[in-house]
Amino acid sequence: MTVIAVAALASLGGEHIEELIVINNAGTLDPIGSASRKERDSVLANLNTNFTSAILVLTEIVAHFQATACRKVLANISSGAAEKGYAGWSLYCATKAGMDNYIRALALEQQAESHPFIPVNVDPGVMDTDMQASIRSSSAFDFPEIERFIKRKEQGALVSPVSVAAAVCRILELPSLSHGGRYEVGNHGA
Repeated sequence: MTVIAVAALASLGGEHIEELIVINNAGTLDPIGSASRKERDSVLANLNTNFTSAILVLTEIVAHFQATACRKVLANISSGAAEKGYAGWSLYCATKAGMDNYIRALALEQQAESHPFIPVNVDPGVMDTDMQASIRSSSAFDFPEIERFIKRKEQGALVSPVSVAAAVCRILELPSLSHGGRYEVGNHGA
């Protein structure tokens, strides 16, 4: 992943950029189920997607654009699972929490830079996505809270991805984003 990111970034110069917004949205629930039943390769695949690759890409972006003098926002798409554990989602919860903390620590580091990035976490809330469909198709054995998620869909309590994307854009346009802050999409019109 890093080789691809480095090659893609090499073609981008920083001298004519007026604003840079980077959105990290790495996330997979797979494998859902108890930690005692997860296979090593599945665990590593989840960690690589949700955590390692995301950090490597963001590290390359920060290194490449650190000296660029413009407004630079790094937005990590978080989850309620970053703040609350769910049985069957141990890896997803751990990696979302890890990314949230990575962004908070990166925000502290950026305060010492001449041209700092503004790292933030954005919680999109519960969206009507393929991930939600995957949750609803899992079993109560693997995910004990499945019925609550099925009811959300039946009650129309899932927000459309288009509404969430519009709210994320409104958040990232705020002139006074807090370095390392956490923003909930539901508080911004989604």
